[in-house]
Amino acid sequence: MRWAYSRGFHLLPHEGKHIVDLFNSPNDVNGSGVILNGCKYIVIASTDRSIYAVNGLNGVVLVKTKSTVIVAQYEAPVKCELAANIAESLAVNLLSNGY
Repeated sequence: MRWAYSRGFHLLPHEGKHIVDLFNSPNDVNGSGVILNGCKYIVIASTDRSIYAVNGLNGVVLVKTKSTVIVAQYEAPVKCELAANIAESLAVNLLSNGY
């Protein structure tokens, strides 16, 4: 189930399942990468709560809360740090409200 998404962003069911599986199997994160909208991203950093991945100058930040996974996809000239700050801040807000 999706709560909210941006127009034009189409996460396929198997892509969503793969993202959830990455958080359930953190040792596999670096080797498998992340596929969103049919585009493969290489993982550059991961924790038990967050995954950062890039494809050229573009990238994605994934942040897990209790009941959601935030998917923040960004394109140059936006930098990873900005996308990560926004996604992580949203996750903190959701966590503080029980999500």
